[in-house]
Amino acid sequence: MATRLPGSIYSAGLVLQDRYRLDEPLASGGMAEVWRGHDLVLQRPVAIKLLHPHLASDEAVVERFRREAISAAKLSHPNIVPTYDAGTDKGATFIVLGLVQGPSLAGVLEGGGVTEREAVSIARQVAEALEHAHRKGLVHRDVKPANVLVVDDEKRVMVADFGIAKAIAEASDESLTLPGLVIGTPAYVAPEVLAGDDADERSDIYAVGVMLHEMICGPHHGDQPTQLTGVERGAAEDHHCEALPPVLATIVDRATAPDRADRYASAADLAGALRAGEP
Repeated sequence: MATRLPGSIYSAGLVLQDRYRLDEPLASGGMAEVWRGHDLVLQRPVAIKLLHPHLASDEAVVERFRREAISAAKLSHPNIVPTYDAGTDKGATFIVLGLVQGPSLAGVLEGGGVTEREAVSIARQVAEALEHAHRKGLVHRDVKPANVLVVDDEKRVMVADFGIAKAIAEASDESLTLPGLVIGTPAYVAPEVLAGDDADERSDIYAVGVMLHEMICGPHHGDQPTQLTGVERGAAEDHHCEALPPVLATIVDRATAPDRADRYASAADLAGALRAGEP
């Protein structure tokens, strides 16, 4: 069992706030690393996400992160990973989440993919999760396969990382003062965000459309959070392939429309379209 991720400053056995023990490193991304941990008070396994040190040392990021964690903790939906707690201790800024036993959708797609029926079901579940979050005033901003966890063989999924991208993006705008900075994953970032506008509910809808296309037509390149500047911004991608049935092509086209005004007005509308289009 690994006791430390390469380059990490955290080790197994570290206890945060006299309550949360790091047991085993699970993954590392552009913003944070994730550990399997244990809640010593409630005696239950948890997932602990720790911001990378260069982010945790930025007071603006930490404050935004705390606020977004509080917002995410208000979400209660079967397709959303629950947020239990957040804090700062021993130089670490962290969030405590429900531990989901299962791979990410990114891992599933790399390992053989999903059927058309499963793809539509997954996209619908993600849309329903977003519908709940949007009603609570929370936009995800970084919907992608790596943030969708597959819970069981029936392809039930749970969406993770609500609020983290927003916390870092807004804090970066304040503390780094870089005009037009975009934090996201290029293939799933909506055109208006790449153009420098703020993300909204329809930006999340765009990402779901891209994921649906990817599950049926094949992968996009890259799945790591990236800072994009104006030089790297291009035209909206054309999402078509022969394997996409006409009804799903229509859904993908509308969800990924370059102009967000032409997309589904809400995640509820997208979920309804997917429900009607399920094989």
